[in-house]
Amino acid sequence: MLQFGVEGLDERQIIMLVVNQLKADIVPEVAGMIKATSQPDKLLNKSQLCKEVLNCSTDTYDNYYAYQPGFPKMKRKNTFSRKAVERWIEHNQIKV
Repeated sequence: MLQFGVEGLDERQIIMLVVNQLKADIVPEVAGMIKATSQPDKLLNKSQLCKEVLNCSTDTYDNYYAYQPGFPKMKRKNTFSRKAVERWIEHNQIKV
């Protein structure tokens, strides 16, 4: 939240206060988003996928996720792109 006194300040000084406060609030957030999206992809085996991304057992994966339409799979059996699976989850969540 922006909080500062503006009494006795001219328009340019007020603008600079606002800009500096916004920069302080926004830059760390944007930097985190850039870092998250610029990370190299990680290939996971089925066990890693279940533990690190899906938070389920391999049996749950076999019975549910493996046959979902569009679920990302690699040509190499039981190898998954972490980023592709995270995107699939993002686009296939049930919105309540």
